[in-house]
Order: sequence, then structure tokens, then C-alpha cells
Amino acid sequence: GFGGTMAALVSMWLSKFDQHIDTYPIASPGWECVFRDILKDDIDLNKFNRKKIHSYVHVLDPLGSAMDRFIGNICYYGRLNLSSGPVHDYCHKIIGHTGPELFGDDPGSTLDAAVKDCSYFTHSPCFAAELFASEIVLHWDGTTDGG
Repeated sequence: GFGGTMAALVSMWLSKFDQHIDTYPIASPGWECVFRDILKDDIDLNKFNRKKIHSYVHVLDPLGSAMDRFIGNICYYGRLNLSSGPVHDYCHKIIGHTGPELFGDDPGSTLDAAVKDCSYFTHSPCFAAELFASEIVLHWDGTTDGG
């Protein structure tokens, strides 16, 4: 979640003191544009060692990949078992819609409810932890079923 985003921010900020820390945000929204503005007086993100941040994002997370870009390595998870279960039940309702349709100004609509329900699972570090318990989803070397 957003805590992972803050961990990435601190990791980038610490790099200016030659402290390069591996950081693993899980189910976080993207941050590149926001951090570029926040850190513009402290560090040059173009020179930041991007290999130190390893973001884990669910393949159907409408917030994880849609809000901004990530800095570093991105590992998508949750590709397997999309044909059944809560992710399928909620997320299939939002596939094929545009960003303005998904995040538009129609609160309480069926589509708005589907986005919230889909995000509840795909944007949740707790649900990620449940999936990561499977060696099929999270491999021993840190790679994932989604690449």
C-alpha cells in the first residue's frame, strides 16, 4: 500500500548519503512523477540506482499501475488463477473500460462499486501476502508468476 510508496521515497532520499537499501513495496501506487517533484532539490532521479527498488504489483490492480509510473524493478503477480475467485468475480467487470469511466464522477454506480471491490483485493498487501504464500506465485528467487 501507501507505506511501500513511502519506503521507496525514503530509500531514494537515503541514496544521497550513499546508503543504498533494497526496498520492496507491495501493492503500492506508482510514484515517479510525484517523487520527481518532491525530491527535485535533493537528488536526480535519473541518476538514482533503480535496481534497489523492487515493486510488486497485481496484474489487475486498477490503482497500482494506473496512477503513475514506478521507479525500479516491477514484478507483476496474480496472473495465475484469474478464471475464478474474488479477483475474477470483481475485476472482470472493469476490463474494457477507460480510465475516465473507471475513475469518473459517478459515485455509487455499479462500475464504481466494481472498481472498489477489485481494488480491495488487488491493491491489498494482505491479499498479496496470501498469494505470496504459494511458490507458484512468488518464486524463491523473488520473481513472480506475472513476470
